[in-house]
Order: sequence, then C-alpha cells, then structure tokens
Amino acid sequence: QWGHARGIRNQAMQQASSLVNNFGHHPSIVIWSAHNEPSKPFRGHQTKENTTYTRFGSLTDPLQQLPSWNRSILDRGIKQALKEVDPTRPIIAHSGVLPNISNLKGTDSHLYFGWQHGEISNLQTLASKFPRLVEFVSEFGAQALPHNLEIAQAAGAEQFPNIDTEILQNTYGAELQLLTRTTPLNEFSHWDLWVTATQLRQAEIIRHTVEILRTLKYRPTGGYCQFMLADAMPYVSYAVLDDKRRPKLGWRALQAASKPVIVVADLHSSTLDLGSHTCEIHVVSDIREKIVAAIITVQWQCSGSDPINWVFKGNFEADSVTRITSLTLPAVNSGVGNLKVSLKAPQIEVSNTYSVTIR
Repeated sequence: QWGHARGIRNQAMQQASSLVNNFGHHPSIVIWSAHNEPSKPFRGHQTKENTTYTRFGSLTDPLQQLPSWNRSILDRGIKQALKEVDPTRPIIAHSGVLPNISNLKGTDSHLYFGWQHGEISNLQTLASKFPRLVEFVSEFGAQALPHNLEIAQAAGAEQFPNIDTEILQNTYGAELQLLTRTTPLNEFSHWDLWVTATQLRQAEIIRHTVEILRTLKYRPTGGYCQFMLADAMPYVSYAVLDDKRRPKLGWRALQAASKPVIVVADLHSSTLDLGSHTCEIHVVSDIREKIVAAIITVQWQCSGSDPINWVFKGNFEADSVTRITSLTLPAVNSGVGNLKVSLKAPQIEVSNTYSVTIR
C-alpha cells in the first residue's frame, strides 16, 4: 500500500508469485490487485491546522494524471508476475487509482465524502459529472471511536477535553484532525458524549453514501464496499464493529441502508437554506420478485408549519431502481425540517427519516 522505494521491485514480484502459489487455490479469491493506493497517503493526524478541505480533495490533484514509478513501473511488474502464475483470474495493477492518461478507465474508487473531503452530498455531484468514478466504490466511510475502557484510560478521558491526543494518534491510530473537524472536542462535556458523536457522524456518512450509490444501481454503480468491518484490537478505525464485535452506530446504519428494499429521499445535506427545495424520491429493490400494490407515503414538516403529505401507488420491477417523483419542500422558517418516507406492500414495510437544520 502507498508508495515504495525503487529497490523493492524484484522482491515484490517474487512475493506476488509466492502469494498465488500459497493461496491461489482458494475459491474466495476472484481477482488479484497488485497494489492498493500507490500514492502518498492522506493522514488526518499529519495535516496542518490550517488545512483546507476542498469539495473533491485529492480527486482533483493534477499529480494523479502524471506517471509515477509506483504506478507505471512497480505495479505493472507485479501485475505481470501475477499473470504468469495465475492466468485464470482477472488482475489489476492497482486499486484506488483514478482514470489517467495511461489508463482512461481507471479501476475502483476510494471516496471519502464527508470525511477526508467535501460534504456527503458532493458525491452526487461527482457521480453526475464523472459517472465512471462510481462504477465500483471499494472504500468509503469515516473513523469512529469505540466505547473502550483501555482507550479511554490511556487517553485520560477523566480530564476531557484535555485528553492525551498523542496517545490517541500514535498508539490507537486516530486521525484526530479529521475527527475534530466534524466533532470538535470543545463541543462536548464528557468523553462518552464525544465518542458517541464520532459514531453518529460515521453512521451518517455510511448511511447517505450507501443510499446515493444504491439509487445509481447499474447506472453506473455495480457495487460498493464500506471500509472496514471489524477491529482486531482496541483501536480508533473505520470499522463498524470493535475488537469485541460490539457494534458501533455505523453498523446499524450500514444494515438499514443495505436492506433488500429501501425508499430513499434525495436529502443528503445536513442543512437547508430558507426557500423551496427539490427532493426526489426513489424506491430501490434488490429482490427477485416484482413488488405489487405498493403505497408510498411522504410527510414533510418544518418548524412553525403544518405537515405536508403526499401519497403514491404503484408496482416495482424486480432488481430495480424507480424514481417516484420530484417534490418541492418549502423551508419557510428557521429551525428543523423532518421528512419521513415509507413504503407498504404485501410482506414489505420499510421507512426512512431525514432531519435537517433550516437556516
């Protein structure tokens, strides 16, 4: 992963061959990737205090388009070594690499909207302008702290917010610059409240990213993988299960957003300006049977206003994404706006809620 010195090329090719010889018989392996993210890593605890978090982050870095020794020489050599010992499987030279001059199609994408760059809703903008980048998203998510006694004691949680940030970063892997950008320490009165807030942010990013990608199913999104599942030890990571397999809030968000049938509102921002806003409603079905006699209800209510209700009826094809309608949501008063969408059909009942700050 990331960048390597030029002297490792021969050894890397030998290790690639040994990897196939030792594990190539396993039926769970469907593809070989020679190198993950062959570029300089982004690490939140290595950034400066005045870091500017742009809408698309490193995705717009012109260096992504230039040849590099890692991508152009090392990765091609490892790919060739893999191909020589296993001609039966697909092989890619690297993962997490954008389309570039030498590979116009690119591979998979690592997209951390709402975390390393931009807002969650910027993913929709990217998908509309560069659909190839969301064909397969193999990494997304955010770090969240677990409710773990060892980490709390090591960081000096009883002194919160004056905790030992070096321990969190250097021993437990916290990308503190990113964590405190979205959940500032001084906004919470207690360690446990801050930990829960980091989990809520992780859950929010996972939920909305999955919803956006699922509404793009097959057009063009073919799949996605959330980064990552479980920790092997007490750690601050992107996992949704801690080292004891206790779920963070992100686990429940991932489960809910990945249900076979979901009803989704195009409301992926945390705030709305005063005025009127367009909101599309979709039904995503991954089941193999047609959904018949479905009733979709939508309710919008903002502070100081009466609720507005809509009802729609229809059928949905198997394994499909269906745009139901485009609604206009009036945000006439500052405060909170709540949207609830639900679908009822024989043997199916799902719902989804969204809450935004109106300002």
